[in-house]
Amino acid sequence: MNQLRIRMTNWLLRHYAVCVELGLIVAWTLFVGRPMLNFDLTRWPNGREFGMAIHPHFIWTQLAECGDCVLWNGFFNGGSPAFVELHAAVLHPLVIISTALWGGINGAKVIIVGSLLMAGLAQWWLGLTLELGRVARVWTACVVVAAGHLNGKLEMGVVGLIVSMAACSLLFPPLLALLRRGSLRDQQLFAAVFALLIVSGQGYLQIGMLLVLPLFAFLLIREREAWTKLGASMGLGGWLAGVFLIPFLHFYPNFGKDADPYFASSQPLEWIPLNLVIGDTDFYLSTALQKLPYGYLYLSYIGWVPVLLAVVGLYALLITQQKRLAAVLVLAIGAFWFIASALPFRWAMSVAPDLAAIVRNPIVIAGLSVPLVLVLAGFGVDYVAKQPYAMLIAWLDKDNNTFRRLYWSHVLLLPLLVWSLFAVYEFSQKWLFLVEHHPETHTAAEAMDSETAQWVALPHGQHFWGAIAAAQGMKTTNEVRPAFWSGRSAPAPSQQLAFNPPSDSYQYEPIANTNYHKIRYPTEYYAFVDHGNRQTPCTAVAKGGHIDVSCEVYEAGTLVVRENAWTGWEVAINGVETELLPDVWLATPAFLGRNEYQFRYRPWDVRLGLAASLIGVLGLIYYQVQIVRGRRAV
Repeated sequence: MNQLRIRMTNWLLRHYAVCVELGLIVAWTLFVGRPMLNFDLTRWPNGREFGMAIHPHFIWTQLAECGDCVLWNGFFNGGSPAFVELHAAVLHPLVIISTALWGGINGAKVIIVGSLLMAGLAQWWLGLTLELGRVARVWTACVVVAAGHLNGKLEMGVVGLIVSMAACSLLFPPLLALLRRGSLRDQQLFAAVFALLIVSGQGYLQIGMLLVLPLFAFLLIREREAWTKLGASMGLGGWLAGVFLIPFLHFYPNFGKDADPYFASSQPLEWIPLNLVIGDTDFYLSTALQKLPYGYLYLSYIGWVPVLLAVVGLYALLITQQKRLAAVLVLAIGAFWFIASALPFRWAMSVAPDLAAIVRNPIVIAGLSVPLVLVLAGFGVDYVAKQPYAMLIAWLDKDNNTFRRLYWSHVLLLPLLVWSLFAVYEFSQKWLFLVEHHPETHTAAEAMDSETAQWVALPHGQHFWGAIAAAQGMKTTNEVRPAFWSGRSAPAPSQQLAFNPPSDSYQYEPIANTNYHKIRYPTEYYAFVDHGNRQTPCTAVAKGGHIDVSCEVYEAGTLVVRENAWTGWEVAINGVETELLPDVWLATPAFLGRNEYQFRYRPWDVRLGLAASLIGVLGLIYYQVQIVRGRRAV
């Protein structure tokens, strides 16, 4: 133990400067994200769609209780395979760990802060890869933590976009390292980060990265062997992400998503760069400059100082003969803006209209340009800091017998950087705050019956209800989702929570101390035996992919559980495995007397995907061990 402590101490002494840099970034992230560190469950991050965005996360709240039940998301609209989710990054380690430890609501707060930190460390790593100075890389990292392309997503509460944006930022450093050096370690790092990018949800940003990645490769690759390394690393990354890709490709023919062949949210190319410097909140909630009044789609604010320093940085690269790097950065930034304008997708409409139209909000891809603009700004900082201009003071360093000089550029630059940092911080706080939910919403949800599993309808269009219901283990139907199971209808509710009960409803009752009413639909059972001319209700306990049903009948029939049927479901009666009948719902023969039915979701595609991911991880570990032992060239 003492020897280990000595080694750690020696490592810290050798890398104290790096530790200080990372410590500053962590401290700044906690400062910026401190509103999210309030773990009061009645206070949620801002954004109308926050509840909808994190609803899929709740599968991980069941992990400790029922293990593999998390493979099926039974929280909304008849249930679906949990690992094919695109809107939320349910397979990203940050989401898994945060939700499992802190629950759906507070876990989301940790996810937001963790994503800001991930983006900041990615920017610092990128600066280190490109050999920026310490001040430049720490400053750019701190700017990105508070930048609008991350925090602005909370205007609508879309947590998944924050995770995905941070995961994309994390790919830039290993990508540049792989294309410039191509060592085995670079290939491993790229593969691991590429896998994290694949499982980080949304899809928009992944499309943007994949479209621009060939540009990086074309401009930086000088040897044919490097193309092979890049392809192999991408293949390994896909292998590592097999736990998502294999189930998703299996389910994809059933995948439905709202489309927009007109790309109404996109903004003309000439206006997109202005989002970097416009800090007016009202502007983003208006239709000015041909936008929709949804700020989260367009926010990329970093302020004028980083943008002007980026221009200086571009000049510095050109005069120092780093023209190739300058071309890569400028063309990549322009490419992200070009893709965000939707022009490529409009052209693609004539070739593959169904595929192109589902990319209905490409404008969010513009946010991927922010880390690259800040890299140019970092080069600008280094260039300005090295200019002598006029000397302010000089003194003799007695140890080295040399003169040390302090220039006006040093004195003026640091306050300018600090001012720009707090300017972007103040802008971030316009979106990064908590809102309090009225206690009666929680009271109303708790009043819904929960003795047996059933589908519950909640007030339509109010997206926060889903998360409140999921926190209480409720199954909700008629939920509004950006993606859906094509050809399947959501099950009818057994009960409904409504502000004003419909005039034709005959079984409703007011919920005490609230303005809500509970409406019952007594013939809409979750589990029942169908006898042809009548139905016998059964009791059920449903947790994800574990559904236990108890029935006592005196006439044989078919047990129907209104949960979407899909390959991977199995059923046993009193512990004896039996067959499932073909149906859109889970169905199996029901026999006389009292019987216990156990439905379990154990899909082959997830098992195959997990095996692929595990093999990939073991391969990474093996090659890392070889590197450490010195048996392979780094």
